[in-house]
Amino acid sequence: MTRHHEVDQGRRAFLRGGALVLAFTLVPAARQALADSEVDTLGTLVLAPDLPGSLRTNPYLDAWIRVAAEGVTVYTGKAELGTGVKTALLQIAAERLDLAPGAITLLTADTALTPNEGYTAGSHSIFDSGTALFNAAAQVRQLLLASAARSWAVDAALLTTHEGQIQGPAGQRMPYAEAVKGVDLHHYAQAQSPSMPPSAFKLIGHSLPRLDIPAKVSGGAAFVQDLRLPGMLHARV
Repeated sequence: MTRHHEVDQGRRAFLRGGALVLAFTLVPAARQALADSEVDTLGTLVLAPDLPGSLRTNPYLDAWIRVAAEGVTVYTGKAELGTGVKTALLQIAAERLDLAPGAITLLTADTALTPNEGYTAGSHSIFDSGTALFNAAAQVRQLLLASAARSWAVDAALLTTHEGQIQGPAGQRMPYAEAVKGVDLHHYAQAQSPSMPPSAFKLIGHSLPRLDIPAKVSGGAAFVQDLRLPGMLHARV
């Protein structure tokens, strides 16, 4: 059998039972544009700047923070699986909003209300959602300060905050719920946020009772892995 005949036979065998797999890559600019994009409610492709964490895919501040008369609500697309991330994310948001953790309602992984952050796994909750909240909360606080500054006709740099109250140089006081009336939090996030040195942290890095512990002690369906639906089957690899 000649070498040519062997090659021809091999080709025929490949065509009968083989498969041809083709792969290609987008040019760097196009690939980056798609990675940095989102689709808005009208289906229009919106290109986002290089925002930190999950702000890249959920760039509007009101997707993360809501300030209303009844209080402040913080949203995250990550689920508490018993690892303590809910407590950590609450600490981050409370730190940057200058609020007591107990003054915040933290809503996690509600597909109708919270940002779509994909899966919850590994260290992504803090890296993605924590980074987003660290920046979004700081920017929301800054917008509230700017609103109060306009109302009082003073420089926003002269204002401070404490537990949900904005304080002015002449003793003025304005709660966040009042200040938010002068600003629209459906505001595109900025790439840079007001800085805060770690030495100033009062909550991040400090001990806070974990929110997931009581459910572990009391039992019941506390986490998604505890769910047992009718007819549910289990599989393993």
